[in-house]
Amino acid sequence: MIFIKILGLDEYITGRLSKQAGQAINKIIGNEDEEVFFYAPRSYIFHDGVEQTSWHAVTIINMPKDYAKYEEEIADYILEATKDYVLNMALYFEYVEGKVYTRASSDFPRFIGEQNLFNDDDYFEEDDLSEVDENTLYLGNVFEGYDFEEGKYVEDSKRGSCCEGDDDECCDDECDCDEDEDCSCND
Repeated sequence: MIFIKILGLDEYITGRLSKQAGQAINKIIGNEDEEVFFYAPRSYIFHDGVEQTSWHAVTIINMPKDYAKYEEEIADYILEATKDYVLNMALYFEYVEGKVYTRASSDFPRFIGEQNLFNDDDYFEEDDLSEVDENTLYLGNVFEGYDFEEGKYVEDSKRGSCCEGDDDECCDDECDCDEDEDCSCND
């Protein structure tokens, strides 16, 4: 495992950077299976009492001693990859000789990836949220419609056969919501 901690750089920028940088570091060390983690704490860098965030960053790379021979290549890559995000950077390496112990769930994917990332824009329309107070807690089942074996949300077949309203009772084959203003779906 390789841990890269970037202090003084916005955590969202670090998140975006981590995708390309993790893959590039795997390529540099010649091990596609090595896990590369980025740690982006909400942090500030100060020098002489003045905040330096996004002006100056400190990066600490913690990795197995076996990868020390790739230090210069990794440093060059990180310094170059971050030049559009931070003006100045100090980077140093820490090496570990101990073993890494992990536990991974057999019920779920090892990591959240783009293929199993939940995007609420896919499931909710802007209009659906207009009447919801932002301070109201959702008390329903957040996993409703989620198939854990498939690792994704699935459409409710009963709901799909109903007419277009929000009324679960509206599954009348004779109902035509567009023409029938008295339909319970329009309540």
